Amino acid sequence: MKNLDPAQFSAHAQLKNIVGQEMINDDNIAIKELVKNSIDASAKRIEVQFEKSEKITEDSQIVISDDGSGMSMNDIEQKWLNIAYSAKKYGQDRNYAGNKGIGRFSADRLGRKLALYTRKKG
Repeated sequence: MKNLDPAQFSAHAQLKNIVGQEMINDDNIAIKELVKNSIDASAKRIEVQFEKSEKITEDSQIVISDDGSGMSMNDIEQKWLNIAYSAKKYGQDRNYAGNKGIGRFSADRLGRKLALYTRKKG
């Protein structure tokens, strides 16, 4: 029998659309998933604002802000932007509100642009 080279999966950038727009199929669920991200960041205060939402246009916004633990640039690059990463899988000893690590893709369901502002505590 001939030895075969190992094969690996590859991912296309379109994968985030499948996860965000197609798995999260309701706007209310998308907002709930983003709020769960705040809860998972140990936020004690979470605020959801709908701006210019009387009629949905390019200027409409959903702003979710919290006082959670925040993220460093390394956290954003290595965890938040890493489709496969979920803290729940890496031995964290606490309960999380989110259960699949897909909350970050909810923004894709809600709009075409995401502005992420974060500051790590300390």
